[in-house]
Amino acid sequence: MGRFLGSNLIQSNTGNGVSVSDTSSMFQAKRDFGVPDVVDMIQNNTVAGINAFNGVSLDVQRALIKGNGSRGISMSNNVSAVPEQHGPEQHG
Repeated sequence: MGRFLGSNLIQSNTGNGVSVSDTSSMFQAKRDFGVPDVVDMIQNNTVAGINAFNGVSLDVQRALIKGNGSRGISMSNNVSAVPEQHGPEQHG
């Protein structure tokens, strides 16, 4: 399982910013880790910001994904995703 807890900058990669594959999972959110409530930036990568393939589970809640070459999030072959349910202005 990969975890992003906030304030990461993933940018300008040749290819995908983040790749997750083969029934693994990616958790990206603050939750109960006691870290500041800031976003992860995934931007300006030449292909996708996040590429998920082959049975992956994504939980993406505090990320700004923009300006990537093909897609913000690319999902294929039985991928499940949980997007952020509300905007940042509603976090307490």
